[in-house]
Amino acid sequence: MLGADSILAEVGPAGSDVTEVSATAKSFDKSPTPPPTVLRRPAPVVPQDLDDAMIISRRQGESEMISDVIGGSRPVLNSSELSCLLNDTFWREDNFNAESCAESLISALDTKGAKLIADHVKQRVQHYGICVLGLSGGRSPIPAYEKLAEDKDIDWKRVKVFLVDERYVVASEKDSNQRAIIEALISHIPIPPENFIRPNCDVPLNASVSVYNSQIRDLINNVDSDAWVTVMGIGPDGHTASLFPPYDEPEDTLDVIHTNTDVFAITRRITLSLHALEHSGQHIFILTDAGVLDTAYKVDRSPAVPLLDAPGTVVICMEKEK
Repeated sequence: MLGADSILAEVGPAGSDVTEVSATAKSFDKSPTPPPTVLRRPAPVVPQDLDDAMIISRRQGESEMISDVIGGSRPVLNSSELSCLLNDTFWREDNFNAESCAESLISALDTKGAKLIADHVKQRVQHYGICVLGLSGGRSPIPAYEKLAEDKDIDWKRVKVFLVDERYVVASEKDSNQRAIIEALISHIPIPPENFIRPNCDVPLNASVSVYNSQIRDLINNVDSDAWVTVMGIGPDGHTASLFPPYDEPEDTLDVIHTNTDVFAITRRITLSLHALEHSGQHIFILTDAGVLDTAYKVDRSPAVPLLDAPGTVVICMEKEK
């Protein structure tokens, strides 16, 4: 089993003197994160058709709901899925505890995300003998990765894990995606070191991109797309991975590219390109605010949209009621 300290020690300071290429994000005025709100007992909901999403909970003031949104059709959660997410005793009027309710709900969301990832990985290992698992960084999926590490039934020797994108920083820094993923998952599972594939930020940026591009191209060439599972997120400006809107991708774009953003503190990024992400046969989006779904469809040329619209895409999120 890989230790977090030993893994992080492999990566040193980032290089410099590079030529900036690829897409550059436009400025985005990010609103401050709203304070936590108190959960209220949900009202009964009877979905009318498959375009409705089942309301599981409502939040005071914002009236949010937690739901599963699958592709563009947005099927409702059935009763068994609902009961798996929430313990009904939390919603009894005579036993209501907002703090316990909130903790249970968040934990249930993370558990469902972890179970969904685990199920897809196990299915592909069973059917193909291998699974290529792409993991995004950011705050939303990390708790799901922590719970994924608790699953003892995954044959990690048959799983290749790669980073969807990385901030070009020293791997030991708090902003590093690989540090977060190592601490949440990799250091807790029996995965061979060679099965964890990520950019090396100890070399100049162009060299890092070139090597990582070769590694991802090797996976694409040797593993069928149906054996791929990729976990994604969406940012408040509608970006996914480190592809920032408005995003147009030339046909000759490499599988891994360098992008720049002035939206966030870490400006230089290493990311899979859109066509490389589209190679994955399964995309799972884990979101903490479904408002970013609206943003992705409203902003000019969000790279998240083609992946959201791909057949079989699954989204787990806290969704604001319309």
